[in-house]
Amino acid sequence: MSFDGLMMHHLINEYQDYLIHHRIDNILYVQTDVFALELYHQKQKKLFYIDLHANDNRLYLTEYKKITSDHHPSLALFKKYLSRSHISTIKQYQTDRVCIITCETFDAFDGNIQYHLIIELMGKHANLILIKDGIILEAFKKIVHETSRSIAYHLPFTFFPSNKKPLNEFAFNQLDVNGYVSAYEGMSKDLAFEVLKTETKPYDLTVVPSMKG
Repeated sequence: MSFDGLMMHHLINEYQDYLIHHRIDNILYVQTDVFALELYHQKQKKLFYIDLHANDNRLYLTEYKKITSDHHPSLALFKKYLSRSHISTIKQYQTDRVCIITCETFDAFDGNIQYHLIIELMGKHANLILIKDGIILEAFKKIVHETSRSIAYHLPFTFFPSNKKPLNEFAFNQLDVNGYVSAYEGMSKDLAFEVLKTETKPYDLTVVPSMKG
């Protein structure tokens, strides 16, 4: 099944019970387009992979193993702001393929500080963006446009603009597969096909995601 808004919804429901309160010990760039967070909680370590490959966006957890980090220009600032922080919330943006991980840390001068790690699993537009108070601190892919959304240091962060309906407001009509994909946020072709085949609304389908890699 494609990684769509419904899959993100179910994965985040699983992560809610697992990732909250985990400490981020390190951020690694393990191979081209793949980051990993080293997590620690209750004397156990895990690796949370963020795969931004254009053709295979996904999130998954594995047992901890020592891995080597490659260099990436964005890695230093991700480490600076997120290392030793704790995950306080994880949620989906609307019904899209976007995960928001809120991380909290404490500073002797500024007190409690919140950062938001935005994971956008949008195919070739997949990105990893760190923001604080709505301002971009770092991003895996920097994008500057005069007329559309820009992603760069110290710019205000905005989500992808969309005029699609939320997936949780799905209603049957006379659309075909492509029509449903165009009409609903987070709808993939695989999901639209399953909806039409079973005559079942997306959130009524039985989905068994696996958060394990």
